[in-house]
Order: sequence, then C-alpha cells, then structure tokens
Amino acid sequence: MKIIKARILFLLTTALSLGANLASAQIVNYQVEMRQGGPNWGDRYGSLMYHTSRQEGEAALAAAIDSMVHHLRYTYGSNPVNDRYMCGSCGADLKAKLIAKIREWKASPPTSTVSYMAIPIHGHGVTSGHAQSFYWWPMTITYIAPSETWTPFDEPNGDKYLYKDWYVLDASNLQRVWRQNWRKGERCTSGASLGLERNVENYFKDEPEIKPMGDPSFWEYFDVMVRNWYDAGDWAPLASTVAYGQVFTQTKVQKQDWQKGERCTVGPKKGETRNVIDYTKERLQTQTTTGLAEEWEPFDIPVGGWYDTSNWTPDPSTIPHGQAFTQTKTQRQNWRKGERCIVGPAPGTERNVVPYPRDQTITQSATGTQEIWNQVYWWTDWYPITDWEPADLSKVPVNTTVTQTMHFRRDQFMKEVSNLNNIRNDQTYIQSEFRSETRQAQGTQPLPTDATVKVKPKAPEVKVQNSQTKGGAQISVEDKK
Repeated sequence: MKIIKARILFLLTTALSLGANLASAQIVNYQVEMRQGGPNWGDRYGSLMYHTSRQEGEAALAAAIDSMVHHLRYTYGSNPVNDRYMCGSCGADLKAKLIAKIREWKASPPTSTVSYMAIPIHGHGVTSGHAQSFYWWPMTITYIAPSETWTPFDEPNGDKYLYKDWYVLDASNLQRVWRQNWRKGERCTSGASLGLERNVENYFKDEPEIKPMGDPSFWEYFDVMVRNWYDAGDWAPLASTVAYGQVFTQTKVQKQDWQKGERCTVGPKKGETRNVIDYTKERLQTQTTTGLAEEWEPFDIPVGGWYDTSNWTPDPSTIPHGQAFTQTKTQRQNWRKGERCIVGPAPGTERNVVPYPRDQTITQSATGTQEIWNQVYWWTDWYPITDWEPADLSKVPVNTTVTQTMHFRRDQFMKEVSNLNNIRNDQTYIQSEFRSETRQAQGTQPLPTDATVKVKPKAPEVKVQNSQTKGGAQISVEDKK
C-alpha cells in the first residue's frame, strides 16, 4: 500500500494578556499533518510553511487545508485504479473541525504542547475501480507551547507624592508622610511572551519626614494680589465738559491691591500670618473719545394770543345811569419755557419744557346804565259800598227812631317810578281800608187813626265806624257825628 503523507506548519500571531497593563505579541506554532489509512501509518514527511498574523491565521489555515485536499484528490487522477482521493464533504468537515479547535486555543492558550486529530465524517475514501477498498484521511493539528523565561521584579511605579501633610507628632515635632506606588510580579525576559508580565501586585511605600515645630521652613513668604485692577476715579476730563464733536484724550487711574508677609503652613499656627504689609499698585489708563458738551439756551415764549377769562366788571347795569366808573376784566395767555439745544447731536431739541399761563387785568372807563326804581304809594278816596240800611223808613212807624248804617272803602295802590321818569306796575294793589257810618232816623209809617199820642220826631244821629283791611285783618273805627 502506498502511503501519502503531508504536513503544514503554521506560524500564527496571537495576543496574550498576562497583566492589566501588559500586552505583547507571542509566536505560537501550529503543526497540521494529514495521513492516509490511520494516524500511526508511516512517517511524516514534507511540509508547507506559512507566516501569518493573528487576524489572518484562520484564513491561512483554511487555505492550507484546501491545498492538501486538492493535492490528494487530483495528484493521481491519471491512474483511476490507484486514484485515492478525499470527497468534498469530508474536506469541508475536516476544515470546520480544525478551525473550531484553533479558535478554542486562541481564546484559552494551552500551557503545554497538545495535539488534536479530526476524523472526516465518511471515514473512507472513494475509488473509481475498487469500491470495496477502505481508506480514511484523518488530519491532526498540534499546538507547540513556547519556551519562556520569567524573572521577578519589584520596582517603583511613579514619583513620590505627599500623602499626609504636616501634623503634630508630639509636643516638639511635626511629621508629614510621602508615598510612592510600587509594583511587583514576574516579567518574561525571553521567549514568545518577551516583555509580558504576570502575577502583578500593586502596593505602596510610605516615607515619614519629621521636623521640629520651630523650623523656619514652616513659614513661607507670600506676595499676593487681593483685589484685581479697579477704577480709582472716573475718566477725566468728562466728555460732558468738552465741546461736542471735539476729539480728546481721557485718563483715569486704576489700582490693584496687594499683600505680602509670611504665612505658617503647618502646625498649630497653620494659616496664621505675620509681618503683613498692604500696598497698592497703580496704572494710568487712556482712551480717545469725543466731547459731548452741548450748548443749550433758555427760551420763554407765548403760545397763542390773549383770551378773556372773565367779563367786564362791574356790569354797567349795576351802576346808576349816567355815573362814570372804571371796568376791569382778566385775560390769559399760554406760555412755555425750557431749554433748546443749539449745539449738539440734535439741534433744536428741547428739554425741561414747562407750560404755564400768564394773566393780566385790563381796565376801561364806562358809564352806568342802571335805572333806579322807587315805589310810590297812594290811597283812593272813600267810597260807599252799601246804602243806608235799613233803607226803607216807610216801614218804620212814625216817631220811632232806628239806626241806619252805611259802609265805605278806600284802596291803596303802588307804582314804580324810575330815575328816568319811567313808570311800571302803576296799578299794583296793596291793601284796602273800610269804615262804617251810622245815623238815627225816624220812621215815616203813619200811625193808626185812633192814635192820640204825638211824638216829635228827632233828627237822625249819625255814627261813623271805620275799618281797615290790612293783610286780611279788619280794624273798626266808630265816629260820631
């Protein structure tokens, strides 16, 4: 039986991390071999060498397997009887199994050399002329562990730094502590893991520093600014004092406050100061600007003309007719006063404007037109308002005396007469007066014929009774005649 042997050696680049801050490249050898008939038949001979990176390792392995399968399938294709070849599905199965194993080793690298044999799924080859012949093509991949030297190390990791500032150690001394980080472990000094570290431990070392409390170094000099530049005055001269539009230079003083002395930095007096001096720095600031001084002139002007605020007084009708007198009346005129810009950004602009009125009194001569009326009273004559009563003496027996009464009245009127001899209300009734007169009279009725007594008639006696009506009251006055 003819034995066909093939071997491929891969050099794949992979990354192994042996420390939190270590990373280096390690060369890992993968030896892949394929046999006909079984894993122990014949010696291994022949090889193909591939140098590949970690990223390309898997692709290179797949390419090598494909090359081997191609070789076994087609090298002896001219002799059908001796043609021993691998089927396509077996080749794909072997490739998948080997790639899976190399991925496993990449994820967790073995610590020693180890091999893995993959057997194809069919377990046989196919011959065109000898169907009963049984052939199989296992494929083995071997991980060859690298040879390395690891050396212990213990070294500082960074500079010293102040871990704890000055504090009271005892009655006479102060202490502070400096700290430095260290790291120890093993570092590969030869082999595939050259430069990598493992079993790394981080720790620190403290270094105390002791000084007496009175050490001058505990007082440090300081010279610091306590207030930044600030204005110590206004810009001068003021723009409002320079003619409008004129370019000029302004200046102002600025100050900066400083303080210097010594400050205790450690111990019970930490933060205290001594020999402190306050002082000031000055500088002069300048700028170019334009004057803003405007010229304003006052104004006080009328708005419109005079108008009456009252009538002429007194009214002529209140002064006797023909009497000369003086009349007066008030007038008003509206005014406004303020300031008007004559030089500035807006000539003609006004400010501080106050409207106000001005009043005046004017006079004129006039003559009175008043008509003065006087009341004039008079009485009418007495006039009878009744006849003598009883009036018929023929019904009174002869020689019989009766009293007869007659009533009289007179009326009072008023009229108004002016100084212009005008008359008005000339028949204004005011009041009336009344009076009565009485008299004695003899009856004229004849006596009966048998009368024998004769009486000498008496002359009638007249009595006068006056009455006056004033305001509805009647006053009687009796006169005898």
